[in-house]
Amino acid sequence: MSSAELKSLLADCAPDMLLAVDPTDLEIRAANLVALEQLGYKESELIGRSILSVDCGLADVMFWEELRNGGKASCEGMEGIVQRADGTLLAVTKSVHERHGWLVLCMRDVSAAKHRNNEVAQLTARLRATLDATFDGILVLATDGSIVNMNARFAEMWQLPDALILARDDTQLFAFMAAQAQDAVAYRERLEEIHPYDEADSFDVLELSGERVFERKSRPAMQGKQITGRVYCFTDASARHAAERELVAARDEAQAASRAKSEFLTLVSHEVRTPLNGVLGMAELLQSTGLGSEQKHYLAAIRSSGETLLGMISDILDYTNLDCGRVQLDQSIFEPRDVVEELREKFTARATEKRLSFRVEIAPEVPAAVCGDRRRFTQILTKLLDNAIKFTDRGSVEFCLKVAERADKRVHIECQVRDTGIGVAGDRLPKLFQPFVTADNSLTRRHTGTGMGLALCRLLCAHMGGDIAVDSAAGAGSTFHCRLPFDLPDPATTRVSGAVSNTVPVAGASRPALIVEPDTARRELIVAALASIGGFQVRVAADALECLEISSQDPQSLIFIASSMHGLDGNGTARALRAAGCRAHIICTGDDAEGAHAAAVTAGADDFLAVPLTGRAVRCAVSRWQNCDSAACA
Repeated sequence: MSSAELKSLLADCAPDMLLAVDPTDLEIRAANLVALEQLGYKESELIGRSILSVDCGLADVMFWEELRNGGKASCEGMEGIVQRADGTLLAVTKSVHERHGWLVLCMRDVSAAKHRNNEVAQLTARLRATLDATFDGILVLATDGSIVNMNARFAEMWQLPDALILARDDTQLFAFMAAQAQDAVAYRERLEEIHPYDEADSFDVLELSGERVFERKSRPAMQGKQITGRVYCFTDASARHAAERELVAARDEAQAASRAKSEFLTLVSHEVRTPLNGVLGMAELLQSTGLGSEQKHYLAAIRSSGETLLGMISDILDYTNLDCGRVQLDQSIFEPRDVVEELREKFTARATEKRLSFRVEIAPEVPAAVCGDRRRFTQILTKLLDNAIKFTDRGSVEFCLKVAERADKRVHIECQVRDTGIGVAGDRLPKLFQPFVTADNSLTRRHTGTGMGLALCRLLCAHMGGDIAVDSAAGAGSTFHCRLPFDLPDPATTRVSGAVSNTVPVAGASRPALIVEPDTARRELIVAALASIGGFQVRVAADALECLEISSQDPQSLIFIASSMHGLDGNGTARALRAAGCRAHIICTGDDAEGAHAAAVTAGADDFLAVPLTGRAVRCAVSRWQNCDSAACA
């Protein structure tokens, strides 16, 4: 066969490397251009060279030697290594065929493919290592729901036996998993809802036996835009869910303890304050009898100590309720000037006892009526004035009420209490509004107190949407600034709580009054107060039923009802009286709890008096009903 024919033959088989080898001496007789280019030889260098210098792998050499010795003259797709002209090696696949007495060697460069295969193998190994090192269990399903892959963590989490994994029986494996669910039916139904070909992600929580909890997330496996299956990720959330259950249990336990503490404090305070109120009430009645100067002195000490103790109990309870968020503000219309006048009367006597100048100023722009919590407003001002007089031994105490800001339907009232007392050192100012902190905290302090007053003021101001601050220096007195927001009532509908009655008494007439009060001390105090006013025919009812019976037979002008009674309580009694058409002026008495005043008014009462009752408070309540001059409260 001529050289031209050989070249033509080789060219017909391109693009692979083609060599024609003489079977007798294994020398290369012809090569195509691809062979020359990839092997790096010139044609003159390659022609006549032994094939063993090119196809140099040990197996290759043995193969060619076998051919020269008359062995089988063909092979197909055998892997081998050839040496290029520069000495580098090239991985190839080769085929050898006998054609017209020549050995035709066809070789294809597979080094790039081998490199890619190696990369794929390395990537696969890294992916497998990553999956096996992942803390979550991974399960991959095909679109037909069959298992494609899983990692070791998945098998560990689901406690899959090796035999079950090796069996590659998907049905048995899924059944084994479902058997571990607390609700196997719901588990299977949920699994069927999440089809492998769905595009949406999914998340659910699996509750398994042994208090195990798995969080299951899944999303579709994509190849381009085509869904090829679904990947599930299982996270063992047992520890976290157990911790959450413990936290919930601890929270519930803490809330139960808080409720128990609150109920205990309420019970204890009621049980302590009830007899204490009786002591103070009887002391007030005793004061109006003919006592000697020494007896009056002792009685004053009893009242002072009792009021101090009662104030401490109330402060601690109020602070506890405020701190726990169990306080609801009352929204009723009241007159700020009335509050200030009551405080002026109360603290003028105390200031006079200490020979202090006491001045009260109300700015003319202060509105006549505002809507808010009168009780809390009074409580804050009382605490500030009480502290000012307590810590001032000489000089003066000044109280100013003015408007800080005003809008169409809202006003911010600023209260200033200035004294020339002991003041507060700079290092103690940041802690002054904390509980149980006093301006004088030394063991030899001369001023008593629990340190709850200012802490209570801070909480009350914050709860009402206001703020409180102080300017002070040791030995230079103090100025407290309290700013509180109030709504402005509609002038056309303004009605001050307790100022309007269901009946209008006739001056000089004898009016029937009924008292429903199981506490003996409070009952006698009310009787004495009405007697001091005069003009009342007083009857006493043992309980709500007797009250309703008397009222139906003998219409009353004035009825005092205790909030706490056996059977029907005070609010229930007020509702029953109004339902029966009673038009008497009803005054409820009871603990100064949050919402008690509003609840009583809602039930049908016209006024509410908080215990401990005083004769003055009863007389003022009757005075409000009678719409008399404030001198009647004296």
